[in-house]
Amino acid sequence: MTPPPVYTDAIPVHSVEGIVRIFLISGDPAFCDKLSKFLQTQSDIASCYTARNGLTAVVTAAKCPPDLILLEADALPGALKTADALKRTLPKLPVFLITTGDIAQAEKIAWSHGVSAVFQKEEDFSSLIENIRAVCGRGIETKEQQHV
Repeated sequence: MTPPPVYTDAIPVHSVEGIVRIFLISGDPAFCDKLSKFLQTQSDIASCYTARNGLTAVVTAAKCPPDLILLEADALPGALKTADALKRTLPKLPVFLITTGDIAQAEKIAWSHGVSAVFQKEEDFSSLIENIRAVCGRGIETKEQQHV
């Protein structure tokens, strides 16, 4: 199956049945590259798109919805506005926020913008991957899905 055309900096990856499709949004090319390479080692999770700005992210997600969005907050100006726009466009889509900041403080702010979970930006992606599998692969509901 050929992916639909995408815009500017969104990079498509072919979709495969049974694979959790992740849309990575970050202004940090090194982080995007590292996480995308790590996801290539996973048999059940793939990065289907990456975007470096919020507008591209919202347009691309609306045209070709992924299973989950990873939104890296530190290198993306307006990350919470992007989260708001994504939740207006695709209200049931889980959005995970990744930050180098204080997790407890970030959670308080992010949840009011529809973010499902907040993770520390780390070198080891194992906790993030476990949570992606839990939400997308095993049917565990995110915070906002439980309240719908």
